[in-house]
Amino acid sequence: MENRRKRTQQDDIRLEPYVSKGVYTESGGIRPMPKRYPLGIIKVLLVSIPFLYLGSLASKYAAMGLEKMDVFIYTDDDDDDDD
Repeated sequence: MENRRKRTQQDDIRLEPYVSKGVYTESGGIRPMPKRYPLGIIKVLLVSIPFLYLGSLASKYAAMGLEKMDVFIYTDDDDDDDD
């Protein structure tokens, strides 16, 4: 059983940095602080916002093209009118 566990741990070595092992080492020492990424949230925003904008532009122009080819025609169905 122990050999299988060690073999599984060796196979999953690529997951090693991502798995939390707690604060203390096996010998009782305190583990070092986790690695911090400077400006992490800013980097995420600098990548995600432009690509969200490009995606919205692509869908806008795709809808315009479909409407021009009479495949998709947008109609505003106003079901709130009780006339």
